[in-house]
Amino acid sequence: MARELGIGAGLLGRWKQQVLADREEAFPGKGRLKVADEELRRLERENRQLRMELEFVKKTAAYFAKERSRGSV
Repeated sequence: MARELGIGAGLLGRWKQQVLADREEAFPGKGRLKVADEELRRLERENRQLRMELEFVKKTAAYFAKERSRGSV
């Protein structure tokens, strides 16, 4: 079979081991993601949210620093 696919027998063996290790999650299909992929997506969303919050805090701090310097002069 490896020859038919044009790949080495070792690679085919590794793929087989991965499929057997993952079982149900080896081929999630129908829009389902592997657990690790779902976690990655969640972390990416959280990262985006935290970056937006950080940007807001930076802008707010800059605004109040500017207002404070105006008031103290």
